[in-house]
Amino acid sequence: MKTNTWMIVATFSMFASGQFLFAASPRSNVPDVRQEFKVVRTFSAKDGIYVHRSYLVEWNGQEVVVEDPTARSNYRSDDTITVGVPRRFSGPRGLLSFFLMAPKKTTSLPSGEISASLKARQPTGGHVELKVLKVFSAQDGEYYFRAYLAEWNGQEVVVVDPRGETQYVIDDPLPAMFAKIQYSESEMHGVLRFETTPLRLIKTKKA
Repeated sequence: MKTNTWMIVATFSMFASGQFLFAASPRSNVPDVRQEFKVVRTFSAKDGIYVHRSYLVEWNGQEVVVEDPTARSNYRSDDTITVGVPRRFSGPRGLLSFFLMAPKKTTSLPSGEISASLKARQPTGGHVELKVLKVFSAQDGEYYFRAYLAEWNGQEVVVVDPRGETQYVIDDPLPAMFAKIQYSESEMHGVLRFETTPLRLIKTKKA
């Protein structure tokens, strides 16, 4: 299957900017809320300057994963974090998301003059097939959350399902998309994010 890198990167960029998280819907009358949680576990991975970071928390007796859209935070187990919990509809599906807000603990990022090779680096993305190690699933009325723990390059990463359309179980193959995005040329830091491959793309590939 031919990879449309820019489409993948654009999708992830819209997530990080909040355009997906706060998308309005005539069917949704649940206001976005902020809640505080205690970190149960941290998931972190790195590929060069690109960082993947998310946090396992307990929400209403269910394990969910909080994404850090900028991958700048540096929380540990038992730390308290502030989380945005938007609820929205994507077609017929009610979706529940969790994302980190205004982290107080951040990593120290190198800045200053950036080399020409770094400035020339373009956003990249692609498709990978991983394996489901654990399933994170939660429900709040008609709103659902689903994500998966997987191993990528020897590191544990969280693959979110932003469309709420998958039902993978442990040991299933996990078709996923990844994106590496550098938002600022003044910092040697970028975001590494994973999400499930849309089922329509998987069906197209099989066809």
